[in-house]
Amino acid sequence: MEVPYDNITGARYERQLWMKSIQTSGQEKLTQASVLIIGAGGLGSSASYYLTAAGVGTIGIADYDTIETSNLNRQILYSTSDLGYLKADTARKKLLDLNPGLRINSHVIKVDTTNIVSLASSYDLILDASDNYPTRYLINDYCVKENKALFFGSVSAWSGIFFAWIPLKNQACFRCLYPIPLAEDLASKERTSGIIGVSPGLIGSIMASQAIQYIVHQSFGLENRFLWIDLEKGVFTSYQSKINLECSSCHHPSAL
Repeated sequence: MEVPYDNITGARYERQLWMKSIQTSGQEKLTQASVLIIGAGGLGSSASYYLTAAGVGTIGIADYDTIETSNLNRQILYSTSDLGYLKADTARKKLLDLNPGLRINSHVIKVDTTNIVSLASSYDLILDASDNYPTRYLINDYCVKENKALFFGSVSAWSGIFFAWIPLKNQACFRCLYPIPLAEDLASKERTSGIIGVSPGLIGSIMASQAIQYIVHQSFGLENRFLWIDLEKGVFTSYQSKINLECSSCHHPSAL
């Protein structure tokens, strides 16, 4: 989508244009970029908000859920008046209100093997803001197979993690780090451990910040690193993610 030059150099982005790491050339790259966010919950809300505010030209929001009262402690795109409406459509409306000069696509869809290729093929990079292991593995395997950059976040209670997989960088993918999904009893325990809204807010913001850096520079601060945070204990840990040479995805890719 073509965005008028005045929209790039105007007041909306002036604080970014002051930054030596962005300036006009970087803002033009943001305007020309396209990002698909899979999941419009806590992570997707904050990530999409900041990507929209930064001026990423095309943003896709994929989610099939409706807004419930229990979402409102962490899913910052939604208000009480939005209860019962579709998340993807509501997110699109809110994001366009924030920055009407962008293209925001609403995909009311449950991402699976039958639609991920047609859904994701037109986007430059993917943000995985989903909340279950089957979808995470599916997104990971698609990105590895299609050489598409993937930025991943996950949260629970006061904690969260972030990492990214970048094509041709010889980096660990999601299956390298988690070759075996959690047993159902552990997965259920994880889902019911609760969550405070600031956890997805922070991790979603980190996802957006790293994606912005990647769009502008093709590199970013947490490249090839796994970040784990515990806000309750005030611990932030970052270490190099290790490739699993037996990984069935990035070392033995197979068709979806």
